[in-house]
Amino acid sequence: MGAGRRQRMREKVHLNGIEGLAPHEILEFMLYPYVPQKDTVPIAHALLDEFGSLDNVLHASEDALLNVPGMPKLAALTFPQLRHIVTRAATDAALDRGKITDAASAAKYFNALIGGEKIEKTVAVFLTNRGKIICTREMNSGTPVETDVEIRKIASAALNTNAAAVILGHNHPSGDVTPSESDVRSTEFIGKILSPLGVALLDHLVVSGGNYHSMLRGGTFGVRGERSSLNESGAPFTYDGEDMTTER
Repeated sequence: MGAGRRQRMREKVHLNGIEGLAPHEILEFMLYPYVPQKDTVPIAHALLDEFGSLDNVLHASEDALLNVPGMPKLAALTFPQLRHIVTRAATDAALDRGKITDAASAAKYFNALIGGEKIEKTVAVFLTNRGKIICTREMNSGTPVETDVEIRKIASAALNTNAAAVILGHNHPSGDVTPSESDVRSTEFIGKILSPLGVALLDHLVVSGGNYHSMLRGGTFGVRGERSSLNESGAPFTYDGEDMTTER
């Protein structure tokens, strides 16, 4: 009976994908490679009973997943990585040859990274003077970035990576992408800290569930100062159609 169910499920997925499957059926199907001999339906239901939704299952830690009866160790290791794999693919797709060129592409990038997170996270993207991404780092998790220590952490990372420019992004789990007064205040402070270092703060975006607010486009961004060309080699580097400037 179990083998027959597996075969029917595989045929169903082969023909129609997973769109028509219930959450427990998706989990049941995902567990097949890890539980080759036993029925995976009880484990799938136990996962949903424990975590409440498919999304919560994929956001659960390895240790938490192992608390569910019958959950294989390899599946518990793999499941939390699936969303990171999807995020990696989405962030790669959001970039144009490793560059962020405007608020729209920045929003795609940040939404892929943190737009669906359940807690607030702040991420900084550090760029070369040609606009290519050097690295992306999480600066804070759980609370807004507004303390001197956290702000100086961003400045320190910019110097350590030899970045010419920074774009900040953070998510609002509530779904409202309107920046708070503290968001605007901390952004202005970060810009003032970075400017004497020769690092341009290009933008700060608030993202959630595919939506975004660019502080540059929204007119709340007041720290773009007098900076000369970011690209000392002569190739133009623009963000949102404007030449960005720095003395670096």
